Amino acid sequence: MSENINLEETLAAFSAYLKEKGRKQSTIKRYAYDIKVFHKWLRANEKLLYIKSWSELSEADYQTYFSELEDKRKYSQKTRH
Repeated sequence: MSENINLEETLAAFSAYLKEKGRKQSTIKRYAYDIKVFHKWLRANEKLLYIKSWSELSEADYQTYFSELEDKRKYSQKTRH
């Protein structure tokens, strides 16, 4: 099975949106990095094999990811948001 979400397309579209909104390049780079890390987590947890779009992710998927950031990577709640 192959992945259904194209990371490069997502990053290009989201970066263009942020640029249009007047966000700084440093902000755009940080958000792109965060999306890449989340995508890597999705791949490692085999979530990408079963979804066709970002909208198919559940609230539980996000909660699990954020909990892992807090527990395993020692991110504070402020850092996560």
